[in-house]
Amino acid sequence: MQDNTIYPVHPVWGTALAVFEGEPVWPQLGGAPDDDDDGPEIDLENPGSGAPAGGGQRDFLDDEPDDDDEPDEAPQDAKPGDKSKPVKETDKPERTAEDWQRLETAMQKERELRKKREGQIAEMRKERKAAETSGDTDEAERIRKAEEAAASRYKPVAVRAAAKAALLEANFQNPTEERVKKLIRRLDLDEIDVDEDGDITGLQDQIDQLVDDFPELFTAPVRASEPTKPTRPTKVTAANKPPVKQEPTRTADRIVAKIHASGQR
Repeated sequence: MQDNTIYPVHPVWGTALAVFEGEPVWPQLGGAPDDDDDGPEIDLENPGSGAPAGGGQRDFLDDEPDDDDEPDEAPQDAKPGDKSKPVKETDKPERTAEDWQRLETAMQKERELRKKREGQIAEMRKERKAAETSGDTDEAERIRKAEEAAASRYKPVAVRAAAKAALLEANFQNPTEERVKKLIRRLDLDEIDVDEDGDITGLQDQIDQLVDDFPELFTAPVRASEPTKPTRPTKVTAANKPPVKQEPTRTADRIVAKIHASGQR
């Protein structure tokens, strides 16, 4: 199978392996020019004046320098899991319709990104199999390398998009774009995988850990003068035990199901 496509040539890395999303994929991994480190544009700006939630109260994310070279360590007064410091804050706010709309928009963009990636990888896979069938091993190897380069380039973009949506689902307070980026930098991307179907594994566990370590970032703490009283759980018997529902396995599907369930109440 003869490939007559003319690919751009880089003065250092040589001929591009393929063209992905309108940009050349160079032999050196991550060598594509103008790589958008922020991924797809997702509107996470807090509605209103943009002031920090809770009447102007700040936390360590607001004071943390926005520099990738700086260590991502919380200040001494914002230790993970530290709930002893009294604060003047109202109870956890209810989600508004605008909050749910913002979350649904973020999830829709993640689904669009997943669908686009699946289509591109499927097309490359089809071309590679055709080359293998025709006996053109050189062309098959070139396409295989292009597949790997495209997949590695897609992973951080997909993870950031999914992480933004997951943080919103966890009720991350004052989710400005800058604060979201700082919190995402605390994730260990090496422990997060994207399989051939575009499913992301290992992300939700890290989001749950962030919620446990920094609860003040996800829920407005209760006032010190108004301690929360524990409620006695309702006893479940065989007569009133609800049927077990099959939960969605994908992060995106699970969040969308939660959105629809909220709208039906």
